[in-house]
Amino acid sequence: MSVSRRNMIAALWKAIDRLQEEGLTLPEIGNEPVQLERSLCFQLYHALQRLRLTDVPFYPCYEPHEFESIKGGKAEPPQPDLSFHFYESPIELNWPIEAKVLKDAKDTALYLEEISKNLLTCRYAPFSGEAAMLGFLLKDIAALVFADIERKLRCKLEPGSSNPPRDHMISKHVRQVPEGKPYGTRLLCHHLVVRVSLESAEAHLPRTDAA
Repeated sequence: MSVSRRNMIAALWKAIDRLQEEGLTLPEIGNEPVQLERSLCFQLYHALQRLRLTDVPFYPCYEPHEFESIKGGKAEPPQPDLSFHFYESPIELNWPIEAKVLKDAKDTALYLEEISKNLLTCRYAPFSGEAAMLGFLLKDIAALVFADIERKLRCKLEPGSSNPPRDHMISKHVRQVPEGKPYGTRLLCHHLVVRVSLESAEAHLPRTDAA
């Protein structure tokens, strides 16, 4: 999957660059940072669509269903914010992308919760064993975010494969595979941090983590 991985990461950065060049749309978020996250993800999805990725074997999906992870007959399947799906692969094979708005470099609680509750439990990416976390950073620099993630995950982050180099690191994990499931135990998690200038939004975003 290495070539496809590089292409997916490159497509993400290209869409992000386009959004920043065109200007991000700021919704009326009030006290709900999740609405800003949803808006940014939706804008990113449309930027990915406008790239018209015709020379690669995958396409972007918005809030895809992880049907493999449904629990109970009437339960709703989990949904990451975005994903890439391969044309010739089963519907269950998603490469999920989960985004979080970070008020500053230490505001990583919800970001890390996605990793621990959804990625390390195979709730997301059960078959791909690989995913991306996207941090929309409103203040500070990416290096401080990566340092905070390293400290709290208690693992070493390694430089990602973005070319040219970007704010992209990776972490490697051993997942908790549910009993009887054929998933791989290894998880490769990409961490992409994007500096977003939304000064008017910052005052409305409550902190989700202690300093």
